[in-house]
Amino acid sequence: MSITLFKKASRLLLITQLFSTVSFAVLYSTLVLFMTQALGFTVTKASAVMGVFVAFNYGLHILGGYIGGRLISYRVLFLLGMVLQIFACLFLAFPSTAHLYIALALFLTGCGLNVPCINMMLTQQFENNDGIREKAFFWNYAGMNIGFFIGFTIAGIYQGKQSYNTLFLITTLTNIIAFVLLATSWKTVADRTTPLVKKIQQKGNSILLKNNFFAFLIIFITVLLLFVALQYPLNTNYIALVIGILLLLMFIPIAKAQNIKEQKDKVYAYIILATFGLVFWSAYQLAPMALTVFAEANVDKHLLNFTIQTQWFQNVNTIVIAVGGMLLPSILLIIRKRFIFSFPMQFCFSLIFIAIGFATLIIGILCANSYGYTAAIWLILSYVFQSIGELLIGPTGYAMVGKLAKPKLQGLMMGSWMVVTGSTSGVIASLLSILVASPDINATPIETNPSYLTLFTGLTLVATVAAFIMYLIIPKIRKLAYI
Repeated sequence: MSITLFKKASRLLLITQLFSTVSFAVLYSTLVLFMTQALGFTVTKASAVMGVFVAFNYGLHILGGYIGGRLISYRVLFLLGMVLQIFACLFLAFPSTAHLYIALALFLTGCGLNVPCINMMLTQQFENNDGIREKAFFWNYAGMNIGFFIGFTIAGIYQGKQSYNTLFLITTLTNIIAFVLLATSWKTVADRTTPLVKKIQQKGNSILLKNNFFAFLIIFITVLLLFVALQYPLNTNYIALVIGILLLLMFIPIAKAQNIKEQKDKVYAYIILATFGLVFWSAYQLAPMALTVFAEANVDKHLLNFTIQTQWFQNVNTIVIAVGGMLLPSILLIIRKRFIFSFPMQFCFSLIFIAIGFATLIIGILCANSYGYTAAIWLILSYVFQSIGELLIGPTGYAMVGKLAKPKLQGLMMGSWMVVTGSTSGVIASLLSILVASPDINATPIETNPSYLTLFTGLTLVATVAAFIMYLIIPKIRKLAYI
């Protein structure tokens, strides 16, 4: 691939990724507050709906990855996803309960479809041994983080003014920009090596009508199912939780069925690591739920004569990930020259850091002012430590699957990793948020602090115990993983 074409394609997808991410960042950071403040939902119901949002956001990425390149091209599927997101944000701009369910069904389907498409369109620009592939993905990831930063920032500004209609009209505009960017560069991101392209080469364009029909049918059914599921969020969460647990347990018979001992051991190693990963991500996924409500109602958001909007706290994560993502490879290289720092050890340290993150919130509550408000610095520190934990486990988790899975199991193990550590953890975070939820988001901090103190203490203890157990069994995991 020529450098000129690389620059054109990567620049296009970077900017498209940036604009398409803004609306997700706004919903991720604002949805609970929007439901409680604009629609009058209880915190319990809002947390349950948010659990469905997080769970299906991750789960539908698998659907998008399956449809794309098989039934319909990645660029067409991306544009369809953006159309769904555009209409979703328009519905949210005119708030009502009915519009909420329609909007979230459309948005989740659209987001689930287009996120895998961006990565696959970028992947196809390179040969397998192309040296500039890593650089392209680095910049694409940077674009996504800039999108999150912009989304969190504008969400804080307009939520603080209670201008939700303006906020969602802005996200409608950013989605339209992403749509136009890709539509006007149609040939730049054409599918090159997908199963669909090979079928067209063999059988001609006649197969497109049938394939596209099935793709549209799947999308339509997905929207309908989500619309129903969102109206029964608590039941949907329980079903998703059971599915996630069964998916993890499913690997026990898969491990037993392996004929080669090394493959069997590696599947067992995956089960252990996925279980500990679930502990980390269940605590981490509290950010758009319990921690958002805590920040809104229980934190003194003034720091150095500056008012920090609720969503802006999540920009701490964006900054730490952006800076840390550049520094971490060099730091790990130095550490590994002196110590054995395998990926199980990174999992262990991620648990330690998230335990420290929630321990800072315990200190913050215990040091609260006479009105019960926790100083903003404690929440900022908590996000810093949680983000360091994410840096250690996030990229490593996907790399771990590549090391442990044989080719035939890679798709299944990668998909289950996304479901267990994304969807299932989101459901658990939702249920934990419901446990501490006050019926009214405007309840005083003195009334709600004991509940949060119990939650944060419990999470700190669970993460600490999990890290200790993991440390003890690291030699066993390394033996199973053959590392």
